[in-house]
Amino acid sequence: MEGPETYLAKRSSPRRIILSVVVILFIIFMTYSLIVPSYFYWVPVLIAVFFLVIINRPLFLKYLRFLLRVRLRSRPSQTLIIFILIFILSFSSTTVTWQYDFIMANRFVNQLGLELSDSDTPFVQGITPDAVRLVDESLAYTIAEKHKATFTASTVLGLAQIGVYQGHEAWYVPVIEETLNSMRVRGVGFIIINVNKPFEKPTIIKLDDATLLPDLFWYRNPDYKLYNQNPNRYYGRNYFTEIDGEIRVIVLSHNGFLYPHDPKVHVLSLSGEIIEILTPDEAYKKGIPQVLDEEGYIEFYEDAFSGFLMKDKSLDMWAGFLAEKDTFEPSEILRYIHDQQTGTTIAITTTHPVGNPSSMHGIFVWRGSNVTYHNIRRAGYISADEAQREGSKIPQLTVFDDLSVSMRLIYPIKYSDGTVKLAWFIPYKQGGRLVALAVVDPVDTSHIGYATKEEVSGGEGLARLAMSRFSGVSVAGSTGNEIHGTIKERSTWIEDGNQVILFLVSDKVRNDVYVMAKAHQLSAQDFHELMMKDKGDSLHATVTWSEAEQVWLITGIL
Repeated sequence: MEGPETYLAKRSSPRRIILSVVVILFIIFMTYSLIVPSYFYWVPVLIAVFFLVIINRPLFLKYLRFLLRVRLRSRPSQTLIIFILIFILSFSSTTVTWQYDFIMANRFVNQLGLELSDSDTPFVQGITPDAVRLVDESLAYTIAEKHKATFTASTVLGLAQIGVYQGHEAWYVPVIEETLNSMRVRGVGFIIINVNKPFEKPTIIKLDDATLLPDLFWYRNPDYKLYNQNPNRYYGRNYFTEIDGEIRVIVLSHNGFLYPHDPKVHVLSLSGEIIEILTPDEAYKKGIPQVLDEEGYIEFYEDAFSGFLMKDKSLDMWAGFLAEKDTFEPSEILRYIHDQQTGTTIAITTTHPVGNPSSMHGIFVWRGSNVTYHNIRRAGYISADEAQREGSKIPQLTVFDDLSVSMRLIYPIKYSDGTVKLAWFIPYKQGGRLVALAVVDPVDTSHIGYATKEEVSGGEGLARLAMSRFSGVSVAGSTGNEIHGTIKERSTWIEDGNQVILFLVSDKVRNDVYVMAKAHQLSAQDFHELMMKDKGDSLHATVTWSEAEQVWLITGIL
């Protein structure tokens, strides 16, 4: 009879330890593959089963007998049957889930009213410099932090939301009073930042008592209020926007646990009163751009559209595991941008081919509940990642250390030949502040325009200079044409009691051109800035042609 030492030595042999670890991993993978079906989870299960059967079939049957409480014999036929049953069980559970996802996603797509288009761009006219979005969420917080001191010391910043203020896209950053126990009990105001003006002072709005803000506690939260009235709906992200001169809270909701349907847009006052409940189309027509819920629709949208297959100008949901060609998945999930043609804010989502994130496949354009997919793969456009890398190679940008990018936008731009095509706009930040903007051609990456903060003043001037360098022609502004170049000569004199400056500028479009600045036609700040310029300095200004004097007159500094 063997002693305890011999028994323990056999039980703890390396062979038994390895087999025990393999069996435990097998059980874990098999259980997980049944709970969370996927094509990848049952592969380790099959490997573990194969390993156990080949290495030690009797031990494998012993463990199964222990788990299933049934009598199993070590016969090859029984082993094969067990192997096949496990395979069928894992694969069938995955297949059922796949079929179910397919049906749900198809229903979701049908409710979107999805339309397909082969046009190279969803837009018919180029973006103007004053409509280019330059402020992302992180920059909005940085700007808001600098102006939070306007309020009391016990305040904190709430969740920033994109909306509309005075007809322009803007970031709403709520300012909230916080108690000692970190409870957010009262909203005291807003810091509103125009997305096109990153260098200007934001709008500060103080409130006596905003009783309903998304960041507030319990009954002062819009979701809590609406859920108490109708607990059968799911309430998603809250937004702010201006409607008829009043700031409103926008709450998005939908029915359905498995997929969103019957979407609604709830419009509430800051005091908690429900103003109206709209459909996405009704809200969009009223100027409310936030008809998509980033925490609801977009999550489902990403799952539903991931792995789609373009087939005969239609979207084929039978992609994924069995797809062979032209499948695509989302890249930039959601961006709100201004549509100059309609004067409204739309949402766009770009896609790339599966396995090729460096190129673009198409663009989803959301207008209310109407969704159009523009298949632009034949145009050979690069993705936002590639555009960002190309932009960072610009010599004038390499002088900046630790450049970061958190928002890449694709806009329509008017090219030198008058055609309207798409271009990537890449805002670069350094240390939390905007320092440069690059405009990159999505087809010809050698065609790049840029502008740095040191060259111009104001966000519009930054976009205007980058677009001018990109398109090869000066971009018209509200006051006429523009001059961008280097001063070659400078002279000044007094005329009718007013000081006049004449510059000879080497402009990239007009070559050498004379431009004149008159003190009484410009602001004191602009004229003082022009007085400080000398030979070799750069000049970026808006100009208008004077027939009487046959010279370009400076109307403003960019």
